[in-house]
Amino acid sequence: MFSAMSNTPSVTPSPYPDESDGYWMHYHDENSQKLADAIISYAVDRVRMDPPPLDAPKSLSQLQREVGETITAEGLGAAKALSIFTN
Repeated sequence: MFSAMSNTPSVTPSPYPDESDGYWMHYHDENSQKLADAIISYAVDRVRMDPPPLDAPKSLSQLQREVGETITAEGLGAAKALSIFTN
């Protein structure tokens, strides 16, 4: 399966010590550009598939088995969330 972040270098720590205010979501830097590039790459690869796979919704129990706990106080981080989504 496609791994959008596989060729992306490690994401460096945020310059903002307190990320709880969400400001980092609106700050464009090298890390957010890497994430944007990975998302666009995934989308382009997906629309180039012939025929494209037709995904279907999964039950809560299936999701829990396949990806485990994804909503936590600490969050997953962008790279991990994208990896779960693309795989």
